[in-house]
Amino acid sequence: MSKSESYLVVVDFPGIKNFVFGTDRLVEIRGGSGLLDELNREELPVFLDKEVGSENVHCIYVGGGAGQFIINADEKQISETLERFKEYCLKKSGGGLLFNFSIQDYKADYTIAKESVYQKLRQKKEEEPFDIQDNLHVGLMRECDSCSGYASEIVKHAGQPSLLCPVCTAKTKFGQNSRFRLWEEFAGFAAGQGYGLEQLRQAQPQSFEDVEKSCSSRQRLVGVIYADGNAMGRIVKEIASPEDFSFFSRTVDESIREACHEAILEHCSMYTDSKIPALILLLGGDDLLVYTTSELAIPMALSAAARFEEKTRQKMAAHGSSFFSQRLQKGMTLSLGVALGKVHTPFSLLLGQAEELLKSAKASGSRDSRCSDYYAPSYIDCHVSTQFKQIRVADSRREHLSYRTEKDSLYFTSRPWDTGTAQEIIEEAQKLAGSGIPRNRLKRLGTLPALGRTRATLEFYNILSRTKGNFQGKPRKTLLWESLSRFGCRLDEAPWQKSRDGWNTMLYDLVEMSELVAHEGPKA
Repeated sequence: MSKSESYLVVVDFPGIKNFVFGTDRLVEIRGGSGLLDELNREELPVFLDKEVGSENVHCIYVGGGAGQFIINADEKQISETLERFKEYCLKKSGGGLLFNFSIQDYKADYTIAKESVYQKLRQKKEEEPFDIQDNLHVGLMRECDSCSGYASEIVKHAGQPSLLCPVCTAKTKFGQNSRFRLWEEFAGFAAGQGYGLEQLRQAQPQSFEDVEKSCSSRQRLVGVIYADGNAMGRIVKEIASPEDFSFFSRTVDESIREACHEAILEHCSMYTDSKIPALILLLGGDDLLVYTTSELAIPMALSAAARFEEKTRQKMAAHGSSFFSQRLQKGMTLSLGVALGKVHTPFSLLLGQAEELLKSAKASGSRDSRCSDYYAPSYIDCHVSTQFKQIRVADSRREHLSYRTEKDSLYFTSRPWDTGTAQEIIEEAQKLAGSGIPRNRLKRLGTLPALGRTRATLEFYNILSRTKGNFQGKPRKTLLWESLSRFGCRLDEAPWQKSRDGWNTMLYDLVEMSELVAHEGPKA
């Protein structure tokens, strides 16, 4: 081997969502997520240590489908080693999980080397498309029962045989034969809080239906929570040392895992004797994806965001580096998308909506007046789809949640919300749900905005005047009015508020949330 030098190496698993969530079967989703996590966090560092020598490999960070290393070896040796790992990934995943890497000589300036190596990686991604398979299908070949690829093997799961392609076969077998690492980590965390480890393992739901069985809201819906960190790219770009990059990456990764575990335990501790209604499907880096019930989804998402912000704030302050203490004194934040629907809604549809909602929340956070170069407030956007034909959230809102005339533009929802407003809405919705106001009256209030601004206003006062009785020492009509006024609604404009784009109302949001948050706890 020629004289070795230091190289900055970055790795990436492109197309993660296509691989993990390419099908709707839970065993494959878990298998894909677990397989990715094992290859990324466990096998890659061991492989490099074995092939190059542990004394020559300095791991800066690995996790979330990415990694960064400083390696002292010949560039050719590093490249050949990573090519062998790439082949290993393809073989173990049935050809479904790709692996990219980039190498840059590293002498003194980490910032320059980092910028160059990531530029090479981006260029490599553009030159090597994710999907290299021929999608042409002919009637003489059986398609995969799961993804419609080319079927090759019969695999049994839950007593049912399926004809699967190599990718779905690899994910299914891994999901069947391995303990799900993300759940094992949650169980280990909960065990540290005094819960029994085996009890937590048994409490892992085995199907989407196991989650739905615990739903106690009136509509019996489930939800997909999708969270992603804010302003990460800008911060990573300015980090000037491998030590700071390692600290930042590990802090974000550890904080999102801890926040997720704590939020689930906070809202699901009463279910530990049965099946916990939460499936951790993706967790690491700055990403979180959890499947849960409708009444838990939004409170759990808000709890995870608040815990993540507080944990990162404390860890950044304790580090002592001026880079972090000056730029990240408020901590890091998450944007949240929550898609709600029926349990038999295709998972891919809910995931696509959650991703759309996440982008909407992130865009709103970037427009917030509190936003700065390194900080964007946490925002959450949520949507309920009860029919499979409702695919895009934007289309559904345009058709069903807005009303335009020559004079007015009316919007029936004020979403996305910053997390503080969302928490207030949940609190008011819980009051309405428990106030004793007849459900049909609440539902009538929720449909008022579709009448138009004038008719909705007249009907609102009509219903308000006919709302009788007291709740917690207050007239129910007062409770209803206070719920609207808490969000800036004026008495002379109720239930509307003037906004930049027209008129909107909190009435629909409050009534819909009151349907979702009605919570009776686990069933006997």
